Amino acid sequence: SRHSRARDLFSVSSFMLRHMAAQLPKFRGIWVATLTGFNAQTGKADTSSIDAYARHLEDDGAAGVFINGTSAEALSLTTEERILLAEAWKKAVDKNKKLGLIVHVGSTSVETAKHLAAHAESLGVDGISAVPPCYHKPANVDALVRFTKAVAGAAPKTPFILYHIPSFTNVYFPMKEYLTKGKPEIPTLEGVKFTHTDLLDLERCNHHPLGPFSMFSGFDQSLLPNLTIGCVSTIGISYNMLLPRYQRVMDLYAKGDLAAAAKEQQALNEWYEVIDRYGLIAVHKALLPHRGVDLGPVRLPLSDLSPEQKDKLLAELKTLEIFPDLKLKL
Repeated sequence: SRHSRARDLFSVSSFMLRHMAAQLPKFRGIWVATLTGFNAQTGKADTSSIDAYARHLEDDGAAGVFINGTSAEALSLTTEERILLAEAWKKAVDKNKKLGLIVHVGSTSVETAKHLAAHAESLGVDGISAVPPCYHKPANVDALVRFTKAVAGAAPKTPFILYHIPSFTNVYFPMKEYLTKGKPEIPTLEGVKFTHTDLLDLERCNHHPLGPFSMFSGFDQSLLPNLTIGCVSTIGISYNMLLPRYQRVMDLYAKGDLAAAAKEQQALNEWYEVIDRYGLIAVHKALLPHRGVDLGPVRLPLSDLSPEQKDKLLAELKTLEIFPDLKLKL
């Protein structure tokens, strides 16, 4: 009958939608690598700006925040500070339910990483992440799997994302091999924050037979190339200031307008080229107060921009096409 055919079509369509959803990674969109606020007098981590910070990122349309990572000077923080920051961010994102929350728990100590992972799970975060240990480094992929299995095992209900940033850790193993060996050992292994230039490895991970995996594009300056080889999510520091412009790259690519997306990426790379010369964290600490988010100074061994450097930075930024989108209240 006509009604039975309609039911059959509805059943097939529902199956196809569920199947398509099952083929998508868990995490999508733009996730902001946050910075840590420090008290200018005491030098200690300061959570007083986190509510304003969260509202700023919500207003810009972020999918979520990646806290206590490289941009947050994570390995310069004490364990107690990292716990304090995780708790403050969880409270902030819970207020409006607009932002997801991934907590980086990596450490050179597996026991510290496990402690931070268990704490993050107790908060009910959306995911945890960890860099490989970078002093006594894993000798091979098998050792990396054992380390991350121990960390992820301390948060058995929370998706785990390896943070692959070999320029900092000097751990250069192929992530395809890590996923191949890691997924059978780590049930919660969700993907990789891929902050590396090996596009072949990234493409192979995006189309891994054990996937789909959430493969976060980790370099702001190569967002578009990474989209073309399968990434649907990204984590970066520039999204603190120019998230809507990076969202435009993603939207134009999704519409099939590669030429326009490339033009957007080019304009954003001119911005990135400037700020990279001054220091990414120091630049964002200098600019965010002009967007209503004062995070204080950086922590040693990093250095803040001098007044002269700030003036020179602003002069350079004013020559860029993206300058009005920074929305600086000078």
